[in-house]
Amino acid sequence: MKLTNQDIEQREHAREYNFYQHDCEMVPVSLKFTQHALNELEDYFEFDNLEFSDDGWIYLTETLPEDEWVYRMILSLGDQVEVLNPQHIRGIIKERAKEICDKY
Repeated sequence: MKLTNQDIEQREHAREYNFYQHDCEMVPVSLKFTQHALNELEDYFEFDNLEFSDDGWIYLTETLPEDEWVYRMILSLGDQVEVLNPQHIRGIIKERAKEICDKY
């Protein structure tokens, strides 16, 4: 890395790249987050898609790939996220969390 006086041009649509595009089924997923998850959410979602509720929760409904990426993303947020829908993904997360708990 080298310090220069050269200006950097900001890309107009830098976040348009959908890094979770896969060859799998895309499903609508509804998630509920605590305020503490806000810093991590910017890694995955546009703030325009988040709904900040008066009850202190952050809600998101977005179409996501149903694959390991989405399961791992949800699990990486630990107790700061709850899957509201679909129920089968909620069940998958519950089972994986149980398997993690059983190891300890």
